[in-house]
Amino acid sequence: MALPSQMPRSGQAPARVMGGGRRAGWKARRRRRIVGVVVLAIVGALAFLFWPGRVSDAQANGAISGDAAAAQQETATMPVGLGRGADPISEAARRSETTPRTTSPGTPGSAPGTPGNPGTTPGSTAAQNPTSTTEPTRTASTPPTTTTNTRESAGNVIEMGSGRSGTTAAPAQRPAEQSAPVRETIAGSDSAGALSNAARAATTRADELLARNRPVEARDVLNRMLHDRNATSADRAEMRARLAQIAQDLTFSARVVPEDTTATMYTIASGDSLARIIARENFDTDFRMLQRLNNITDPARIRPGQRIKALKGPFHVVVHKGAFRLDLYADQTDSAGNRIFLRSFAVGIGELDSETPLGAFRVRQNSKLIDPRWVNPRTGEVFASKDPKNPIGNRWIGIEGIDTQTESLSGYGIHGTIEPQSIGARGSMGCIRMLQADVELIYDMLVPLKSTVLIVE
Repeated sequence: MALPSQMPRSGQAPARVMGGGRRAGWKARRRRRIVGVVVLAIVGALAFLFWPGRVSDAQANGAISGDAAAAQQETATMPVGLGRGADPISEAARRSETTPRTTSPGTPGSAPGTPGNPGTTPGSTAAQNPTSTTEPTRTASTPPTTTTNTRESAGNVIEMGSGRSGTTAAPAQRPAEQSAPVRETIAGSDSAGALSNAARAATTRADELLARNRPVEARDVLNRMLHDRNATSADRAEMRARLAQIAQDLTFSARVVPEDTTATMYTIASGDSLARIIARENFDTDFRMLQRLNNITDPARIRPGQRIKALKGPFHVVVHKGAFRLDLYADQTDSAGNRIFLRSFAVGIGELDSETPLGAFRVRQNSKLIDPRWVNPRTGEVFASKDPKNPIGNRWIGIEGIDTQTESLSGYGIHGTIEPQSIGARGSMGCIRMLQADVELIYDMLVPLKSTVLIVE
């Protein structure tokens, strides 16, 4: 008998016998494929992680992170306000522009008031009073100046020292030359000489009154100390500086304090003009002073009902030749009968061979001129109106003698200059020179026949 394997259909027997085995084999193959896929995935992942290019990228990222950390540390150590990439020089310049600057009133070792000395600002108290010091410095700004020609300023020909004059066409005005404001410096006891006990008491009392908003009473205390016969030069320098600060508020601003006898408020009426107001109310200043105080740019545009400040003149000046200083006073007096001091200005005076005369004068009638034509009495050279080379500038205030010592003198005056370096020195032909901004203010305050000019040694 033949065996089953040798039977004709023996080739199908294994298939039937191995039916369950085919399924097991398929599952085995599937497992192998899954394992293969997993292995390939693992290998791919490992290859991705350890691929050379990937390592370089990581290193590069690490370097960038290091730069960022370094930059953050650098920024943290920079001065506040100076960002990364800013130019330190430009930043320093920017800071200097926004930082208040202190101007030294003089070069150490240089004499104040010397011609050509760049260390002394013309108009500073250092030039006015060589004994004054620079501890704390306060700046008094000059109100804006607006001028209008009148018959009084009808361009006369001036021949200084000759007393002769002629008439020309009324000149157009030259724009006001800008100059540094006069700085009133409080003299400190450490450098200008110790203040007397009386002066210290006066300043203490004045400070108390100012703190209580009583400036008129404070001015009275200081003004009496200024005129005290026992006051020292240091005392007087201190009083002048403090009084000038008070005057900047009481006199040269638009403010009016009811107790102040030097100023008043006026209400403009229909048909008023500034010149009519001055004449009718006897305010005894130039009408331009009303413009200055009230910031009136166009006198023709005042309106009825408008309230303006006016000063009660007349005002007077005392020129101290030795100190190259002009002191301005109100006609009103303090409780001791002394004229009220307002402010000091630096001036230039006559050369040694053309001395500025001593004595009492007053402002001469029809002698206040704006931008006049001038004839040099020494050379005969003529300077036309508005000539920028005109040595006397754009203001002239003629004066005439009123005592036995000066009554025969003529041709002298107070005027501006185109040589600011001559302020605080001898350089004129006997007249009183002032900075342009200063002489414009004095021009607005002095009036003919009433304002006096006392020249002392």
